[in-house]
Amino acid sequence: MGLELYLDLLSQPCRAVFIFAKKNGIPFQLRTVQFLKGQNCSKEFLQINSLQKLPVLKDGDFILTESSAILIYLSCKYQVADHWYPSDLQTRSWIHEYLGWHADNIRNIFGVTLWIRIKPNLFHIRCLHHLLGPRCLRRRNATGPIWTMLCSNWSPSSWGISPSLWDSRC
Repeated sequence: MGLELYLDLLSQPCRAVFIFAKKNGIPFQLRTVQFLKGQNCSKEFLQINSLQKLPVLKDGDFILTESSAILIYLSCKYQVADHWYPSDLQTRSWIHEYLGWHADNIRNIFGVTLWIRIKPNLFHIRCLHHLLGPRCLRRRNATGPIWTMLCSNWSPSSWGISPSLWDSRC
């Protein structure tokens, strides 16, 4: 079996992987998993990813989760254009720095903020945002200086105007 991508295109990280693969002509079999219908909790999906998270890449017996890791894997395996995942070590390190920061701060903060307001309504349970909201707000405010620092490293003259994996996370 060739490359399989388990995705729910309602999810931004899944869309990033899907668009990247399509844009770069990477052949794959799309396996749609509908998160809102709970398909990520099925016995079949649990055998692929016991954490029940999307996206998932399956390449033969090799399974990889987390969109950033999947994007890097696809970039290297299919040798996409250098602007996506530059060969220059320092530029690549900036991309890794941003991807790590993005996962820890943007996805974590806004993901929690979003789901504590939406998920209870979907599953008809009491909303808990009054318990988690202040923590999320403090973390979001604390990331402002880091965001400024990360963005100051980027300029069209240093990386060119072509997109990179950095851009796929927005």
